[in-house]
Amino acid sequence: MIKKIFIYLFFFANYINYVFAGNINAENKEVRDKMLEWINSDIVIEWVDNWKEWVISMFTYARDIIFSLLALIIIWTFLFVGYKIIMSRWNPEEFKKAIALFVYAIIGLLIISLSWVIVMFISGLNI
Repeated sequence: MIKKIFIYLFFFANYINYVFAGNINAENKEVRDKMLEWINSDIVIEWVDNWKEWVISMFTYARDIIFSLLALIIIWTFLFVGYKIIMSRWNPEEFKKAIALFVYAIIGLLIISLSWVIVMFISGLNI
């Protein structure tokens, strides 16, 4: 399905380019037939496969970067919570705020972990 969409978009873009460039008129069937012959060649199919692999690798790279940044944020949050607990000097109000922040960080860590599991499960499906 994706392969057909790329091929038709590429064909349409090239046909429009030829028409508007003034090299041929819209009714010239010889150019259209040559383009259809070229589209059915193995070169285009290989190009579409390479494009598909590139898109998949870019999404994988973006996914890895996002989850790495989220992990860094969680680590920084835990360090900040530890700092707040130490600096509260057992002041009950400050200590409660720091513990609440710790609980929120744990909840955030659980949500991020669950989203990671869902993304890995969906990306592992062969549709």
